[in-house]
Amino acid sequence: EVETTPCRSSSKRPRSMARRSPDLFVTGVTLGPWQVEQARRLTAEAGLDARVSFALADYLDIRK
Repeated sequence: EVETTPCRSSSKRPRSMARRSPDLFVTGVTLGPWQVEQARRLTAEAGLDARVSFALADYLDIRK
C-alpha cells in the first residue's frame, strides 16, 4: 500500500521527507507550472532529484 500525503510541491516538504527517509521516493503535485519548475530547481540544487519528482496535475484527480 502506498501512503499519500498532500503537499504543495514548491514547499520544502517533499525534500524533507526524502532527506529523513533515504529509501523513500516522493512525488510532489501542483497546479502551477512555475511551482513545478521552481521545485525541480531547488530539488536538483539539494541533490535529491533522483528520488524527488514533481508533477503538474490536480491532486484530487490522482487520488481517485
